[in-house]
Amino acid sequence: MKTKPLALLLAFVLAGCMGEPASVPAQAPGANAPINVARASVADIALEARLIDAMTLGAPMARQYGIPRTDGHWLLLVTLRDAEGNGVPADAVSVEARAGGLTDALTPVALRTISVNGLNDLVGVIEAKAPGTVRIEIDALHDGARAEMRFTRDLPKP
Repeated sequence: MKTKPLALLLAFVLAGCMGEPASVPAQAPGANAPINVARASVADIALEARLIDAMTLGAPMARQYGIPRTDGHWLLLVTLRDAEGNGVPADAVSVEARAGGLTDALTPVALRTISVNGLNDLVGVIEAKAPGTVRIEIDALHDGARAEMRFTRDLPKP
């Protein structure tokens, strides 16, 4: 008879453990939140997009690629790689990008190719003031296949 209350207690404890997980409170975006990678693939090519604060770029790099190192400028970096992680020709994928705030109309982002050690990437500059949120849309076309990336990035206070 004594095992029945113990079994009931154990059943209640286990039932309580199997409920919904506790919610996790939202955290403010950290300094690295914008650089989080967005990924997509089109046919056999992998695309990754990152948003990088232009103020964090080294002066020689910014100068070489014509990126303004001023407050409110963000580098949109789109990498294109094959399945093995190798670079692909710059014209292998047609890529278009747009960006804007949550309530703003999206505007085109001019992308241009940069080549480093045989790898071709696309870069563009987005103007956005922190703190705020930026919406980014990227469309890619390769051999008749199409991929879309739609994401937002919270820009932390400087």
